Amino acid sequence: MRRPKVGLAVLIRAQNHVLLGHRIGGHANGMWGCPGGHLEGGESFDVCAIRETEEETGIMLPSAQFWTLENTVFHREGRHYVCLFMVADLPPGQRAMVMEPTKCDEWSWFQWDKLPPPLMPGLQQLVNRGANPFEVILPRTEFATIEEEVAYLETKIYQYGEAIHPFTERLHEIQKHCNHPSFTVVRYKNARYSPYVWPRCDVCGANITK
Repeated sequence: MRRPKVGLAVLIRAQNHVLLGHRIGGHANGMWGCPGGHLEGGESFDVCAIRETEEETGIMLPSAQFWTLENTVFHREGRHYVCLFMVADLPPGQRAMVMEPTKCDEWSWFQWDKLPPPLMPGLQQLVNRGANPFEVILPRTEFATIEEEVAYLETKIYQYGEAIHPFTERLHEIQKHCNHPSFTVVRYKNARYSPYVWPRCDVCGANITK
């Protein structure tokens, strides 16, 4: 068996349910699992979670938070993964779609204590040890326009000094990517430096997270 790879799975929560997909084709054929995939070189956990979720389900997450990890082995396939589990809440107005029909034929919502068998190994290990994603408290977020965020950051310049500059520079950078005036940024309300992770045009969806 080869050395383990780094996998990442996202537990998306909505109304006391989590989103699972029924895997088909090659990897984990016939098992139920979360949106996810491989962590790419140079990629942060949250960016990987956002990218994989959109690629597989069409859901565009504003953020995702690291929760836990599992050492998982797919004996039938001879694969070994260190699997990182992230937690996120379903953004309002979005729904899961089958975006990769050769890898997953269904996305469905399940209560955590009524998950369908068979589960992918890492997910089953979480259940076996009594872990519960609904115990994870996510940072509160708020939405702001580019102009509002710049004004907010300027009030923090004396508190954080030069550490705030990368955020204001990024705000100005995204405005170069389209001609629409309305951008929205998601900001962690209780995070250091008030960073936002997903500046996005409200009209065309332009962003620089990828």
